[in-house]
Amino acid sequence: MKPIILGLLLPLLCGVSSWDSPAFSTAKDLPVQAKKDNGVVIRVEVEFGRKSRGCTNLGICRIDSGASLQGELEGNRAVADLTAENGHITNIMFIHSSLNFGTIKYFFSGDRFVVGENFSTVITHAGKQYSVTIKAGKYKLEKTPLGWSWGMSQT
Repeated sequence: MKPIILGLLLPLLCGVSSWDSPAFSTAKDLPVQAKKDNGVVIRVEVEFGRKSRGCTNLGICRIDSGASLQGELEGNRAVADLTAENGHITNIMFIHSSLNFGTIKYFFSGDRFVVGENFSTVITHAGKQYSVTIKAGKYKLEKTPLGWSWGMSQT
């Protein structure tokens, strides 16, 4: 009985006043966050495919800001965190828990992300604009516990 009571009281003893405390928050609770290097992380929804082919095949068809992580998405879509610095996107982190099995198998089965045609857009967030320009090609992915990370230069 004492271990159960101690387990229930431990969060209070450590200075956590509720389960809504930042100590218990997750990445899905934080759609936008400031980074130490003055960059910004913006939560977006990405639809894969080629725009010229109705969002089919390999590539990025669309990026919409203001996404929230509500679980696995249907179709070839994912929630991602874009890291923006100096008005440009420098990294994309595709969140694993938002991807369905078919999307993972088709787009993330290897160590490269294939972009079939050039893609560019501007994302507006908090009154600032961030440009995304991706040339057709193959890009190295890094598998992380959160998902797949794609470090981008200002392309």
